[in-house]
Amino acid sequence: MSVDSILFDLDGTLWDSVAAVTLSWQRVISRYPGLRGPVSDAELSECMGLTTDEIAAAIFPDIPQQLRDEIVEECFVEEHACLRQMGGKIYPGVAEALEHLSSSYPLAIISNCELGYIECFLEVTGFGKYFRDFESFGATGKQKGENILAVMQRLGSKSAVYVGDIIKDQQAAAYAGIPFVFARYGFGQGKLKPSHWDYAIDSLLELVPWITTISR
Repeated sequence: MSVDSILFDLDGTLWDSVAAVTLSWQRVISRYPGLRGPVSDAELSECMGLTTDEIAAAIFPDIPQQLRDEIVEECFVEEHACLRQMGGKIYPGVAEALEHLSSSYPLAIISNCELGYIECFLEVTGFGKYFRDFESFGATGKQKGENILAVMQRLGSKSAVYVGDIIKDQQAAAYAGIPFVFARYGFGQGKLKPSHWDYAIDSLLELVPWITTISR
């Protein structure tokens, strides 16, 4: 095959923002006495890669839908502010790999995150110069596989690959009919681990020689 674009998941693939996200959600929850106990890093780690609706249901399963939506929206506002202050942990090799790959391929991010989250990532990291496009569940309300196809269409891509860390990323790549690269260093453990993949990496830098080899 000849790759003509490279598409990325965000959380667990490019960075780990759990510390900032947990702090922001704890702040909001503390404003609602009796709502629930403090949310933990482990609890939110298990939610990474889920859609915003799925995260809301997982964290606040026992409150009315309208109140849940209001609180989650408040959490997202606090989250973006916290991310702009704290940032996230960029995985080793990500900056170098993106710089190298973007010189030869259009790059894009497709995530199940809320509207504004990818923009925070690009702003905080300065990585906007590497990406041609991005899309999120929060912006479209569509599943990741559908968003992958939409971005491919916008890029004029016929043979993309998708890089992600959990089973939902594997399923999204399969929906779009493109190869899946498993980032083993992310959140894909236990029930989140993909069942199969076309290639696996322990650092994003390992993507560079593989892409070069299969594109020859």
